[in-house]
Amino acid sequence: MYTRGNRVFFDSFSGNILWQTGEMQTSSPFPHEDILGRIDYVDLEYGTMKYNEQYLESIDRKTRKPVFKPIQRELTPQELLEQKLKEIEELKKQLEGNGK
Repeated sequence: MYTRGNRVFFDSFSGNILWQTGEMQTSSPFPHEDILGRIDYVDLEYGTMKYNEQYLESIDRKTRKPVFKPIQRELTPQELLEQKLKEIEELKKQLEGNGK
């Protein structure tokens, strides 16, 4: 079993903790990545994130804009059924439109 300690980022003037990675225990090595540049930040407006739909993957280095990725989740059986019924209705409309 491999373990990784907590990396803590803090304000060097006040000592206030800004962010921390947390500890983890895994079956394979998962070290902290080396910091190759300087640590920078961007401020995102309140409401920019849609937490139920997406996650913040990274910040574009050139534009300093956030790069969001959709959250992939399993559909519930009810959602899957509703999706399939919609697809069937769309196919019916297409077939009716081609037959006229």
